[in-house]
Amino acid sequence: MLKIENGAVVSPVFEDNCIPICFSANNSYFPQTAVMICSIIDNASDDKNYDVIILSTDIDEENEKIAIGFSKGRKNVSIRIVDISSMLENVSFFTDSVYTPTTYSKEAYFRLFIPFAMPDYEKVIYFDGDMVAVSDVSPLMDIDMSEYVAAATRDYCGIAACYDNTSGRLEYRQKIGIKDMDRYFISSMVLVNIRKLNELYTLDDLKKIISSRNWRQHDQDIFNVLCQDQLLIVDAKWSFFEEYDYSMRFLPEYLKEELIESSKCPIVVHYAGSNKAWQDERSELTDYFWKYAAKTPYFGEFFNKIGVDSVSYRYHTFKKFAEGEIDYCNAPVGFMLLSAPYFLGYVNNLRVAIERVQIKSGKVSIGGYYEYVDAFGELELVARLDKKDVEVECGAEPRKYGLSSKVKPIREFSVVFKIEKWRENILEFAFSYGDGKRIIPYYVSVEQFAPINEYGYSFYSCDDVIMTKRDGRLIVFEPYSKKKILFLNKKICEHLNSHRNKYFRKMAVVRNLYYATKRRMKEKNVCLVSCGRDRVDESSIALVEYLSKLGGVTPYLVVARDSELSGLVKKRVNVLYAQSRKHKFMFLHAKTLIVSDYYMPFVLPLYSRSNEIRDMIANKRIIYWHKHGNDVLTMDRAWHNVDRFLVSDREVYRELCERDNGYCADDVTLYESESGAELYSLIADSITGRNDK
Repeated sequence: MLKIENGAVVSPVFEDNCIPICFSANNSYFPQTAVMICSIIDNASDDKNYDVIILSTDIDEENEKIAIGFSKGRKNVSIRIVDISSMLENVSFFTDSVYTPTTYSKEAYFRLFIPFAMPDYEKVIYFDGDMVAVSDVSPLMDIDMSEYVAAATRDYCGIAACYDNTSGRLEYRQKIGIKDMDRYFISSMVLVNIRKLNELYTLDDLKKIISSRNWRQHDQDIFNVLCQDQLLIVDAKWSFFEEYDYSMRFLPEYLKEELIESSKCPIVVHYAGSNKAWQDERSELTDYFWKYAAKTPYFGEFFNKIGVDSVSYRYHTFKKFAEGEIDYCNAPVGFMLLSAPYFLGYVNNLRVAIERVQIKSGKVSIGGYYEYVDAFGELELVARLDKKDVEVECGAEPRKYGLSSKVKPIREFSVVFKIEKWRENILEFAFSYGDGKRIIPYYVSVEQFAPINEYGYSFYSCDDVIMTKRDGRLIVFEPYSKKKILFLNKKICEHLNSHRNKYFRKMAVVRNLYYATKRRMKEKNVCLVSCGRDRVDESSIALVEYLSKLGGVTPYLVVARDSELSGLVKKRVNVLYAQSRKHKFMFLHAKTLIVSDYYMPFVLPLYSRSNEIRDMIANKRIIYWHKHGNDVLTMDRAWHNVDRFLVSDREVYRELCERDNGYCADDVTLYESESGAELYSLIADSITGRNDK
C-alpha cells in the first residue's frame, strides 16, 4: 500500500488519455468497491488509460492483491491503494446518522481529501463503492470544467424530502447554507476540478469545516457547501439511484421528468440507501451487480448475505449468474434447494402477498401475487376457506413486480368468495405441485392494509367485517364488534407506547383521538374531493356544491394554500388546505375520497406516517374521477380499494375493463361529460349508499 507521508502526493501513471478514477473504502467494504472496479474495467475503452486509486487506511494485503489482480494483462489499467492516514490528523469525523439507526464510516469523508492527495491531476472522477458501471465511464472526462469546481447529479430523493414538509430536511439544509435546494447533489459520483478546489481551500480549511458541526449527511453536506457556487449538474444517468416511490410523490414535475428520462439508459447504477443489490431484490437493476460480482472472488460472500427467506431471489441469482446445478431434497421443515457449496433455502419460505381487498355484502375479492420458483415446474396457488377449496385465478405468465420491477419472478392471483358475516371465516393459502402435494407458504403479507405486518393486533374493518391475521399465514374474517375494535386499538397503542419514542407515542395519541371522535364524526358522512395541485376546476367545485345541497353528506374541496384560486373557491364551498391539521383530521374520518389526480399530499395527507394507522387509511371508499392524463392506468394498481372508476375516455375505459387488475367492468363507469346532474347523481349514490361502520 502506497503511503502519503512528508508531503508526498499521488502522481499520474499515464501521460495521455488518462481517466483518473478515485474510491474511498475500508477493508470491510472493499468487496463492493471491487465489484465496481471490475465493472469499470470490463466496459473500459481500449483507447483510454484508467488510473484507479483507492483511498484507505486499513485494506489488508489479501484484498490489495485481489484489487491489483484486476489489472493483470491490461496495459491501460493501473490500480493503486493509497494510505492517507497522515492527512487525517487533527480532524473530527461525525459518523452518527439522524435518518437511520446505522452509523457511517470515516471513509465517507475521504473523497473530500482528493484535491490534496492528488494535486498533480487536472480532473478526477470519484465513485462510491456501492455502484456498478453499465458502460464506459470515460466520457465523463470530456466535460468542460473550466468554470466549475465540481460536476455531479442531483440528490433527487433528498430534494423530494425538502418538498415533504414533515421531513425537516428543508430547514436543515437552509441552516447549513444551501442556497438552491433543487441543485443539492449526491456525492456518489463527483467530477472534481482539482486545481480550482486547491485555489479555493487548503487542507487546514477542509479539516476545520469537517470538524465544525455534526453534518447530517456527512461528506455530502460539506461537498455541497463548498461547491454550490461553481457547480455543474449532470444527467442522473451517471449515478442512477432507483428510488421512485418517495421521489415521485414530492418532486416538482421538471425533476420527475429528469429522473424518468435518466432511468431509460443509466450508465452508472447506484445501490444507495436500503436498495443494496446483495440484500434487496426489488429492482431488476440488481442484475448489473450480480453480473460483475460473479466475476470476483466475493460472489459467495455477497450471495450468503441474501436472507434464506428470499429463496426465490437466491435461486434465480445463483441459477443465472453462478450457473450451478440446483438440487432439492425432502427435509422435516420442508423442501430444501441445494447447490454446492450453497444452501439456497426452503421452498416453503415462499410468500403470498395481498395487494387489494374489497368486501361488499359478504363478498370478498382479494388480489395479489406469489413468488414463483421453477425448480418444481409450475407451482399452483390454492386457497381454502374454512377447509374447503375456493377457485383461484392466476396470471398466465410470471411478471416482475411493480414500478421498481422486482428481480424475482412472481405470478398475480385473484380470488373471490362469499363469507358468513355472522361467524368467523378463515382463509388459508398453499402451493400445490406434483401429485397433489402441498407446501404451506412461510408468510402471507398484507401490504396495503391492516393487519400491519409488524403488529400482531392490527386489523382492517369494512362492511360489518373485521379482517385480522393469525400465525403469519391465516386471514380471519369475523363479525364487526365495537368492543373488539377498541380492544385491538388498545393493544396497538400499548405496542406503540412501548417504543418510548415521540413519533410512535404521537401516533398512539392520533389513534385514540380518532376513536374518541369517531361516533360524532360518523354522522357527518365526510367526503373529500381533490383535483391535485393547481387543478381546481369548475366541475369539482360544482360537485361539492351539489353534494352540499343534497343533504346527508359533508363535502370538502382540498386545495393548495398558496393556490391563486383558493380565496375564490372558499366563498363557494367548504375548503380544506392540503396538509393542514384540519385536512388530516377530516381525512381520517372521511368515508369517501373523490380523486382526480395521484398527488399524495392532497389524497393521502398522512401517507408518510401510515404504518401505525393503516387500518384508518385503508377503510376508505375511493372514487377515481378520470379527467386528464393517463394516470388512471397506474391508479388501478396504486389504489388497493378503488370502489369505482369514472372514465370519459372510451379507450381508457376499454383498457381498464380488459386489464388483469382485479377489477371488473362493474367497477368502471363510462360518462359523457365532466359535469351535469346525471354524473353528480351517480357519485352521490355511491357516497350515500354505503352503510359502513
